Amino acid sequence: MGYALPIEEPDGSLVKGTVAGVGADDGAMLVRTPRGVVRAERAAGCLLKPRCGDTVLTAFLPDGEAWVTCVLTRAEADGEAELSLPDRTVLRARELSVESETTSFVSRTISTESTILSLGGGLLLQGFAAVQTAARRVGERIARKEGRYGELSERTEGLDERSAGRMRVKSESSYRLRAENADVRAEAMLDLDAERIKVG
Repeated sequence: MGYALPIEEPDGSLVKGTVAGVGADDGAMLVRTPRGVVRAERAAGCLLKPRCGDTVLTAFLPDGEAWVTCVLTRAEADGEAELSLPDRTVLRARELSVESETTSFVSRTISTESTILSLGGGLLLQGFAAVQTAARRVGERIARKEGRYGELSERTEGLDERSAGRMRVKSESSYRLRAENADVRAEAMLDLDAERIKVG
């Protein structure tokens, strides 16, 4: 802990106090200081939201206003903190890194604009009521892909081309192929096995 010589401040003073109460909406709080219990506002630069019992630095202005400028120590060392930012906040940096064991985003709208967007992880879980993707080109390189859908509907305006080393289609009840023109070719063998086969 650092110490400094006392400085006379004719235009105001800074004192250490303890938060005795926090307002619900307006951000005002009661601070117990050597001058008694005062009502103080949280300064815009005090991003860490004070809680009851926290030790704070309070600035007293000549006009009688009191402002909490920062939180010095927390009442409970539980590692929990809340940053209260203005309604519109912009973070600017050439490189921004966020490191955490768990990250949670709660937002009505999330917009991401990037020349290159890279996602990497061991497991990707998605749960959406609806997903819309608009892309000029999508390229995927996946070792194994599995999907389970209640209902799947796909529509391709142009050419739908699939190429595979082996392809297997399995349907529990029925499988229907309907087209104006259908061309089925096999270079070696074509095997049709069914109890009944209807042509025409």
